[in-house]
Amino acid sequence: MASYGKQYGSTYGVRELVRQIEAAPMFDDGGKLTLRQLTTQFRDIFRRSEYSKLQVLGATTSGEKYLSMNIRSEVKSAVGPWNYQTWIVLRRRDLNNPFTMDSPAEIRCTCPAFHYFVAYADWTRKNLAGRPSSWNKVAAPIRNPRTIPSPCKHLVALTFHAIRKGII
Repeated sequence: MASYGKQYGSTYGVRELVRQIEAAPMFDDGGKLTLRQLTTQFRDIFRRSEYSKLQVLGATTSGEKYLSMNIRSEVKSAVGPWNYQTWIVLRRRDLNNPFTMDSPAEIRCTCPAFHYFVAYADWTRKNLAGRPSSWNKVAAPIRNPRTIPSPCKHLVALTFHAIRKGII
């Protein structure tokens, strides 16, 4: 019982805990690519894809005051009456640093192109937001043979929408 009080109940235990927390790295991105790196690689996978004419519907953000921020939106399809759910999670190391294009990012979209061509690559680099599904674990050997992580055009449209609105 005495050792329990010495470790956790005394000031010594609290000071030791604070020292350990301060010595530990505050954030480990785990090799995640930044939002800038992901959008740069977009043209490697989707060479003829046009994102500038896509309409972003109702973008919302949450977590601006914390170490991670969620940006969610629906993006209207360019070829049909469909709307796709998009999700970007930005991370930062310190509350004093703003969220930027150079923040480590996780992404997800409900469009078929994202599922079939880049979800596996994003999952392998830990850039896939949320829980992986079974389709995330299948590579795209024809369209993305080098498994390059990338967003789809809907996520690129949301990224540029967020930049225009001053979110990032």
